[in-house]
Formats: sequence, C-alpha cells, structure tokens
Amino acid sequence: MNRAIACRRIIMEKCTSLKELILALQCDVKSDKLTTQSLESAIENLLKITGQEYDYDSFPILQNTSSFEGSPENTPATLAEALLWKMGRWKAYKAFAKNFHDQKLKVTAEGGVVFSAFAKHLQNNNNPIYDQHALRALWAICNFTEDEQNRFKKLLFNNAEKWKNAGSGDDGSCYNIFVSHLRELCTKQDLCSQKLDRLLMPLGKSIKDYTKNKEGEKTDLTDYDRFVDLCSTPK
Repeated sequence: MNRAIACRRIIMEKCTSLKELILALQCDVKSDKLTTQSLESAIENLLKITGQEYDYDSFPILQNTSSFEGSPENTPATLAEALLWKMGRWKAYKAFAKNFHDQKLKVTAEGGVVFSAFAKHLQNNNNPIYDQHALRALWAICNFTEDEQNRFKKLLFNNAEKWKNAGSGDDGSCYNIFVSHLRELCTKQDLCSQKLDRLLMPLGKSIKDYTKNKEGEKTDLTDYDRFVDLCSTPK
C-alpha cells in the first residue's frame, strides 16, 4: 500500500459521524481516490457509527446466477416456487423469470424496475443491484445534475416530502442514471461493482434513518437536503 492510499485510509478510519464518513467518500470520489481499501474502511466505519452493515444472512452472496433456470410451468414444481405461490407472488415470479430469460431485456416499468434490474444482475453480475438504498447512497456521494436529482426526489419522496417505504414511479430513467454514474465511478477508479454494492445498501439505509424528521414541522426532504449540503464539498 503506497503512502497516499495509507493516508486516505487513516482519514476514512477516523470518521466519527455519518456526515464525516460521507464527506470523506465525496472527497475520494471527487479526486478519483476511491479504492477497494477505502471502501473496506468505509464499510467498517459505517458499522461502528450506525450499526448498519450488509446483511449477509438475508442476502447471501449470489453465485453462478447466469446458469439459473427458473422456467415456471403453470403450477409450482419446487419448494421455493411453492413458497412464492403461498405468498401470492406466483404471477410476479413468472414475469420475473420471463425477464431473466430475455437476453435483450431493457429495464422498464413493465414488470417492475427493481425486479427487471435484478433480472439483469442475475444474467450478468456486472450489472449492478438497484434499489432505493443504493440510489440514495450514490446520490449522497456523487455529483448529479439538478434534473437527475429532481427525478430521484419524485422516486424516493411522497407528496408530503417523506421518504417512501420503497421507491415508486420510475419508468427506468432513474435506473439508467444510476447505472451510468456507477459504471463511470467503477471504471475511473478501477472498482468492483459487487464490492461497492456492499457499501451502498447499508449506507443508503443509514441515510434514510438519519434524515427521517421527527419534529413534525419539517420534512424528510428538508432534512436530507440540509444533510447533503452540510456534507458536500464545494463544486
């Protein structure tokens, strides 16, 4: 490890608040200094600061996903399919399986953007996992245009400017913006997108929890905007 990387890792490890951690990540992104080592430090530090970490019990590492079959007939044929049937998700599962087998799949609102994006990830794990938490985290550490941010706000906040339980209303454009920025970040800084996934999910959850306004007269969006402004370095 060279001295510059070692110094930046020390800075990352010294963060004592979520704001400091995001500021350090923003600085690394802006200066093209985000490395696998600094990602690991951020993951460790996030756990110390917020208690949040990637949930390997609920979401174990996916392996050999491109070889999955998932071609449901008209009735469940496996124990997993029977559970989906019982949960009332049989139609959703069949649509998901159809997307998985579509090698020309485009992520659109049809079949659900998040599930379509996940089908693409299973086809090729170089396609990132996309959800509200990953988008929120990337939004906090990267620079986006005003138009892109407005699209994110419609996706993640309701009319009362409170965080939605899950993102909704995406026609695929927010996904495309997310993928474009994430791929640029990984390419410029030679990062593995799967490693970045391990940070984005818990970081996005932490940001949502931190900016949920409990005072009544303000909104989650107001607190989030203030939070990002305080973290952000000058453009």
